[in-house]
Amino acid sequence: MKRKLIFFILILVTLSPLHLWAEYDVYSAAFALKKLLEFYGKNISIVEIETELKQSQNIFDSVVRVGRKHGLYLNRFVLENYQQITRFTEPIITQYKGIFYIAKLSPTGIQLISNRRKIVVRQEEFLKDWSGIFISLPLPGVLVIRYKPVEKKGRIVFLYSYHNEEFYLFKEIFDKLYKQANKAGYNLIYVDELGLIPEKSIHTINNNSERDGFESAKYSLLRELKFIEKGIGITDPTQFYDKIYHYLAKFKVRVEMENLKYENWKAITAFDELELNQLAVKLFCHGDINGYVEKIKEYNQGFWEYNVVIRDKYFRDQIEKLAEANPNSLIFTLRGLGHYGMEENVKVCGFTTETIILGEGRFQELLVPDQYIQILRRNQVEIDPSQEKIGYLRAFPVECLRNYLHKKLNFTISEATVKANQVVENLNEQDIQRLALDISHGIAEGRLRNSDAVYEFVYWWLKKKKLVLDW
Repeated sequence: MKRKLIFFILILVTLSPLHLWAEYDVYSAAFALKKLLEFYGKNISIVEIETELKQSQNIFDSVVRVGRKHGLYLNRFVLENYQQITRFTEPIITQYKGIFYIAKLSPTGIQLISNRRKIVVRQEEFLKDWSGIFISLPLPGVLVIRYKPVEKKGRIVFLYSYHNEEFYLFKEIFDKLYKQANKAGYNLIYVDELGLIPEKSIHTINNNSERDGFESAKYSLLRELKFIEKGIGITDPTQFYDKIYHYLAKFKVRVEMENLKYENWKAITAFDELELNQLAVKLFCHGDINGYVEKIKEYNQGFWEYNVVIRDKYFRDQIEKLAEANPNSLIFTLRGLGHYGMEENVKVCGFTTETIILGEGRFQELLVPDQYIQILRRNQVEIDPSQEKIGYLRAFPVECLRNYLHKKLNFTISEATVKANQVVENLNEQDIQRLALDISHGIAEGRLRNSDAVYEFVYWWLKKKKLVLDW
């Protein structure tokens, strides 16, 4: 009996510390997540968070999942270059010396807050003992790793930006990737995003077979892109891409093109013919904001299904096959900002999956509110219905104000979008109803005859409310 008791005590002594450490890990992670949720205005019980975290064995993945359930678009990243931690503009969750903390930059180093203590660690000391793994919202301007294989034989890098962004942002990251590819002995491959080919041009090429006309148009575009490999720059109506193509030609970069499927293209063009976006705008400009919300919601759901979700699935498959066929390569692509998140599950044996957003500011502020809502939906983030509605309502004034700031006051598109969001987030539903009615009166009186006139009206309307500063 004495031997059995001693054996039982030994088992308890051996197992209890492990059990306690596991429990403590979960609790410290729950505390960090609660603090991060509070930072973004969400108050969730720590008991509820802790219970939900215990449903998964991988605590990092569990924090991401629970965060998304409560409306935060959290992601698990690995920092590509530790020195880029100085670019972090928002708090993160990370593990340091076995404990989960909420971490943020401070004037003297890295501030770490856990359920047990609040400390500041010098940056050099922190980086020395840090794994580089962290959880946060997407961080513009920071190159991060989504997937890191055990043995590395190549890289896949997704760049995201507006189609009329500033060229220097692309040049900065390309120059870095080019040097790194040379140092590693990787071949550099650029995959170009294919814009929507107009239906009329397809019928001009081949009026007998729309499918053949579509394939001929794609082949013609790819053939033109291939001039870059010979050092010949090609022109593009968008200044941003025009500069990119000429810059890539200097390095004779290998170029491939998105292989858009005919069936997908056909669905996109058929959906566009419904003109739901134009109808939504018309409803807003006639004072019917509830009708506007319903139509813009319908438009976004259809647009994202055909032009983002389905299209990205094919593009992801293409990138993966290209990587498998080209080991020892650095494959990079520039995708529209609305496609962000498509790279999350790209996992090719031996290839890292990396991503960077070209732009400055908070991720949410870089997007028009209805775009942000769809990105959340696409990435399984649960949205509060009231927040969803006000997001859709704010989309139109944000679109108007950013267009005015970009076209008339010469802000970059990302700067204009950030500033427009910061202004319009002060409007409630009643304010937006008043704005819609005032636009409606302006149209009826013949003062607002085109889009530019509406953009200017919104700018001065907001300025009279003292929401727009003298930038």
